[in-house]
Amino acid sequence: MGLGSSRKAVTVEEAGVVSSQSADQLTLAAEFANLTPLKEFIVLQAERHGVGPGQCLRIEVAVDDLLANVISYAYPAGGGPVTVACDGDGSGFRLTIIDQGEPFDPLSVSDPDPDLRLEDREIGGLGVFLARQMAEELRYERRSDQNVLTISFKKR
Repeated sequence: MGLGSSRKAVTVEEAGVVSSQSADQLTLAAEFANLTPLKEFIVLQAERHGVGPGQCLRIEVAVDDLLANVISYAYPAGGGPVTVACDGDGSGFRLTIIDQGEPFDPLSVSDPDPDLRLEDREIGGLGVFLARQMAEELRYERRSDQNVLTISFKKR
């Protein structure tokens, strides 16, 4: 989770898809080489919107698995973009993760059973669970053949 990573981001041009970046939005290829740059962008945007260090760490933890899921599963045939868009106001910070991959509502994933032993649990679902615990609100919609996941946080 280091913000000082020097791994090279794979641009969407290198992956054969269109790239864009503005002050509050970044689109990169949905590849693991881009996980750190995407998280760094989100944290920098949160800081720019006045979010404190502790809450920035919570945001980074919350989005880590959500982005990893897009990278791992959105494009089974390979290649495609992931966009993160960020905004904030006096009380909170909101980010939206958008992909054009397979339809998938991460909020449909059931919370893990806390009474099960670790070795008895199914693989997966912990990242969505963590995001639910750390965020103020999560919303999913399928819009124009895109998965749109919006995550809201209080500034704290």
